[in-house]
Amino acid sequence: MSDFNQRNVLITGAASGIGKLMAQKSAALGANLILWDVNAKGLDQTAAELRNTGAKVTTYVCNLTDRAAIAETGKRVLSECGPVDILINNAGIVSGKVLTEISDEEIERTFQVNTLALFWTSRAFLPEMMRRKSGHIVTIASAGGIVGTSKMVDYCSSKFAAIGFDESLRLELKRLKSPVRTTVICPFYIDTGYVRGRKNALSVDSADPQTGICCQTDYRRHSRQPAAIGDAAICHVCIHGSGVAAERF
Repeated sequence: MSDFNQRNVLITGAASGIGKLMAQKSAALGANLILWDVNAKGLDQTAAELRNTGAKVTTYVCNLTDRAAIAETGKRVLSECGPVDILINNAGIVSGKVLTEISDEEIERTFQVNTLALFWTSRAFLPEMMRRKSGHIVTIASAGGIVGTSKMVDYCSSKFAAIGFDESLRLELKRLKSPVRTTVICPFYIDTGYVRGRKNALSVDSADPQTGICCQTDYRRHSRQPAAIGDAAICHVCIHGSGVAAERF
């Protein structure tokens, strides 16, 4: 298990959605919050709300499509806040477009935020975790990384990669005999701004994981509330410490 009390917890995509809710949950557990987001206004608002509850919050505006910006912001965090105890890679984007309609730039951006940023943030903070023999890297992936759906080829592919990232990193750390832990969370559709704005696009065809038969999934009927996912994610990290947490769907 991972203890949040007085630990430095860094959450990406913390200005809204489950990132914000995980920040609230972490603050209630006594964490020192380090919040990243590209949305400066939303980040400031989230930080103000958390500070009003007595939480210790430090914020950084960071564009996760920019590898150099991630590296530079990571150095600032280590210098100004000290080592990161728990890194929660939460930021993610979804387009909800079919492959023939989505632009090259949108595909690249999906992978930059949903997949490649996992490598750059982990490379920024993992060496110090390994040196201190303590740390936890949490990846918020998706059920779409277990079973693909139409109209989300780029998103699902990026989340398949995120799950592979977590699994491979966990085995690598084990082989290196490092006590640093990893966890991947795989929730179903979440009722956040990104998905809500694409609800018409997200009545999608998906394959049943047991039978392989294609069926239609309606976002509006099956989406989860962010608060439930945020609580479940933090609770899993606190109680189980390492491994995979995936919803039945």
